[in-house]
Amino acid sequence: MKRFSAFRFGRLARSLPWLILSLVLASVQAETQEHLGDVLRGELTSHSPVNQNDGTRYYRHLICEGDAGKVGLYRFNGPFKARLSVTSIESDLLGSSQRHTDNGLLLVQLPDDACLTVIVSGATDNAYGPYRLEPVNIQPLAMDDTLILNTEYLSQLDPSLAYRFELPIPESLELDLTLFDTSGSFTAFIGDGEQRDLADAVACEGSELQLHAYLAAGNYQLVLLPNERPNAMRARSDCADFTSNPGQAVHLHSQTIALPAGSRSGGELPEREVINGLLTQGSHDAYHFSLARPSSVQIDLRSSDFDAYLVLTGPDVDVRDDDSGSGSDASITTTLPAGDYQLVARDFGALYRAGRYQLWMETHPVKNALLEQPGEIHLGDRIEGQLNSTSHHYNLILEQPAEMTVDVTSDDFDPELTLSNSVINRTDADSGLGNGARISEHLAPGTYQLDVSAADRGNGRYTISVANSADTIRIQNDGIVTPGDRFYGEFERGQTLQYWLVADDPASVRIRASSHTLDTILRLSGRGLVLENDDHGGSTHSMIEVDLIPGTFTLEVSEWGSDHNSGIILIEILADD
Repeated sequence: MKRFSAFRFGRLARSLPWLILSLVLASVQAETQEHLGDVLRGELTSHSPVNQNDGTRYYRHLICEGDAGKVGLYRFNGPFKARLSVTSIESDLLGSSQRHTDNGLLLVQLPDDACLTVIVSGATDNAYGPYRLEPVNIQPLAMDDTLILNTEYLSQLDPSLAYRFELPIPESLELDLTLFDTSGSFTAFIGDGEQRDLADAVACEGSELQLHAYLAAGNYQLVLLPNERPNAMRARSDCADFTSNPGQAVHLHSQTIALPAGSRSGGELPEREVINGLLTQGSHDAYHFSLARPSSVQIDLRSSDFDAYLVLTGPDVDVRDDDSGSGSDASITTTLPAGDYQLVARDFGALYRAGRYQLWMETHPVKNALLEQPGEIHLGDRIEGQLNSTSHHYNLILEQPAEMTVDVTSDDFDPELTLSNSVINRTDADSGLGNGARISEHLAPGTYQLDVSAADRGNGRYTISVANSADTIRIQNDGIVTPGDRFYGEFERGQTLQYWLVADDPASVRIRASSHTLDTILRLSGRGLVLENDDHGGSTHSMIEVDLIPGTFTLEVSEWGSDHNSGIILIEILADD
């Protein structure tokens, strides 16, 4: 044990000079005052103090007030990456960089009658060499100042007040604005005096706010509001290298990129000319064009900054597209009659993001009967149409009862078909071939409306056809009927249709009364039978199943309830083999 203690003492004696030197260096660093605004010089060597948490070397600067006042901005310059920190004289940590930097900014705010310690630590345990913290001389910033682009500002602002700075933009540009708010209380936005959300600030870790905007030439304002810290946060990797202790200092700087000459945000849309557009946040760009004759039209909207969305409107035209182009681009291809049209280019969804885009339109004249406005349609008709609006309306006129089938097909969109009048309203989207729509119905004479629309909000060409499902229609409102008969009865309000059902031989029958406009009731009586049904056939239909013995029976068809509608009823007496 004595030999071990002597050995330890011997090692301690040999290392004592280095220990004393390190303590002396640390003491010198702590006691030598430097003034705010001076160049701060230091060097990390193998003799510099060691951070116990990671083994890196560090150097300390004791900063006190000088001719520069109480606020100073420094930029690190050295051959290694460093971590910058600010502590009080009592070694309380006041601020630290979020990552290692080789050219980061350091903002020092001195308290009244006190000094602060700035600590420069190497990023690794082999970070050595001389470095400088060089003061950055920048413009002061006062309330209601007019900001100059690509200029840095530094000032102390009361975190309880709102500030507004004029921001003139001489030409269309992309603006990146960074604000270091050491009070941590402000939010910021760029406005034009009419709307708030041209560009809203996004917070970074620490005290940083970032604004990114595409702005056309004009007069704008940068507005700072207290006690409204943004909720949106950037990832740490997107934040700047900035270190500061808390206070009231604000550092502001901007960078701009000029946009291509001729960048626009609306107006007349020329043909076969690429429009370099500029969409500001929260807005949409409105264009217009005219067609002197019917034309096929292709419009493309491309952007890597937002999800492109096009809205084309005009006489009976409402076409919208989100992603028919490549990726998130929008594209509209359609055929339009002569007329005046409006086009809106914007971001898809509720965010209304900003960014650059390219807009292109190309037209070709056509001779096309598709562009005629929908009108009357009759049994046996087959019509081709061009859907550019929410729906097309046709009037179907029937002069006699009909078993009718209406089909709508399209290769461009998912058709939806509606048949209606005062007593019927039926809609179908997928009963036809492929994605086509089909309605089959027996109808009384009268006028009906057929509406063609797109279930998927698409547009394009379609075909509508109206066919008579039966060559001849048997109408019978009374008289003798037999098993196997199929006919229509014309029903007037409050009426009962009455027939004599004659069975020459025993028969098992199903008697059905079908109508989409009347809620039917069947009643069969005679030869000891009294049967009645309201809805065995489903929906508004009725059905009676019975084994008949030879004889004559009374068959009555009436309407249930008190609606007392009129219409035709399909009556079928189906006999089992």
